[in-house]
Amino acid sequence: MKKALAIVLGMAVLQGCTALLPPNNPNEFAERLSDSAFGRVYSKMPAIPYRDSVRSLKANMDSCVEGVRQDATLFSQGALIGSASGIWHYAITATSDSLTQFTVRRESLGLSGPQHEGGNIVAVINVEPQESGVSITGYSPWGSKWFMQSVMAWGEGENAACPIG
Repeated sequence: MKKALAIVLGMAVLQGCTALLPPNNPNEFAERLSDSAFGRVYSKMPAIPYRDSVRSLKANMDSCVEGVRQDATLFSQGALIGSASGIWHYAITATSDSLTQFTVRRESLGLSGPQHEGGNIVAVINVEPQESGVSITGYSPWGSKWFMQSVMAWGEGENAACPIG
């Protein structure tokens, strides 16, 4: 019981601690991860037209990311200690003839650490036109390869499986 109380109190303290929050701005998120041992940068330069790459990413984000609920529970020594359930969201946070930026957020449900309204950013994907196709750059925390592989394939116009759910 004492352990459970300590966990609940610890989580309550974390909920109010904004200093632990990751950046809420996509560009700051990408910059911080680029310079961090905990971040990973993914890059591809497929020979696909810019608008086709953006269209493929948007269609797959609409069907495989937006509003998708991912359920998980955390157990310790047989006792339920929390929930890692969350709802995924994305937004196009920049758009022009030279850049389309997708920002992916995960809104944690149940007991979790601090988070921004609408969830914390978990990935930023920049798509930029090049002479022979596009440049796709994805920024995400270390350990999210399972998600980013599908995202990068979508940017190439491939029909990759939905990684969430």
